[in-house]
Amino acid sequence: MTAPDLNSLTNEQLAQRFCDLSIEEFDAGLRNELKRQIRLARAMIAVADVLESRGADALRVLLPLLSYQNAQVRLNAAKVLKPVERERATATLEELAKWGPSAQRGAAGMSLYYDEIGISKASRLWRKAETPE
Repeated sequence: MTAPDLNSLTNEQLAQRFCDLSIEEFDAGLRNELKRQIRLARAMIAVADVLESRGADALRVLLPLLSYQNAQVRLNAAKVLKPVERERATATLEELAKWGPSAQRGAAGMSLYYDEIGISKASRLWRKAETPE
């Protein structure tokens, strides 16, 4: 089965694909299927890149995923949404870092730490936006 041409999908279809891939990634993690997790992570990055190329409003179609039942879906959405919805994404990451399942708790904590020390993509974008020209 071949992957669809992501550029031909609507923003809503991309959001659904992102959610489906996140759920599959969660399942792969439970089964210790590292190669599958990596493949799924790359597929999610490709979806996020298409949404990002379409602008902030396109990325915001992922906002409902911040309250999705599955912790991996919330984690992935929060990490992608940080540049455009900083407060909501950070609150989701903080909740996961405190109460999430082990793997997502650790990943959320690391994401917050990377923001704090300024090495995440989102933190670089925030600094750029906050720096007067």
